[in-house]
Amino acid sequence: MYSSAGFGGGSSYLALLSLSALPYTEFRFIALACNIVVVATTSYLFYRSKMISFRKIWPLLFCSVPMAFLGGTILLQERLFFLLLATFLGVSSMAMIVRKPNETVYQSSAKANGLIGGGIGFLSGLIGIGGGIILSPILHLTNWDTAKRISGATAFFILVNSIAGLAGQFSKEISFSNGTTLVFLVLAVGLGGQLGGRLNLHFLKPKMIRRLSAFIILVVALRIFYKYLII
Repeated sequence: MYSSAGFGGGSSYLALLSLSALPYTEFRFIALACNIVVVATTSYLFYRSKMISFRKIWPLLFCSVPMAFLGGTILLQERLFFLLLATFLGVSSMAMIVRKPNETVYQSSAKANGLIGGGIGFLSGLIGIGGGIILSPILHLTNWDTAKRISGATAFFILVNSIAGLAGQFSKEISFSNGTTLVFLVLAVGLGGQLGGRLNLHFLKPKMIRRLSAFIILVVALRIFYKYLII
């Protein structure tokens, strides 16, 4: 479901992991590992279909990678962690829902892309997601490119920032207690990612991709908000 919109699923992995008996301190590690597996396969599919423009993506990545690494070195208090996550996702999804789609593609400057990439990179490393679920609505709302190219850019952005965020966590000597669980999760999301990526490229229309993206973001935001801020 996530990969069909160009996402890795990190935010939903965090929500689901919160229902498990695994330690909270391992959530970000698992989410980023699953992210990398999903978006590595979908990025390849988008690249093969010429849906990734590295000329437009590089300013986003150049600033996001070091900031994602920096964010990954910071461990937030649990309630603040989920408050930030739910707030960003909720605002992003509502912006996509209320704004009328426009198929016109606008050219953005490298400086603007760099600022966007740096800010989202830091937040993605801090929260423990690839950042695509924050980047995607911004690109849609600014008509950065076509829906399918935005999905491709989002997937590749998530891949690079997930790797950077994970490297930041390793710099703090993190530990993981259940390798078997991680292996099964990685296999499951890898298979699902392959299916979703092909749906995006060959079956889903641009309007459906935007709606699916907004729906996914909103559901995750409401779920996290309900569990950690209301109950």
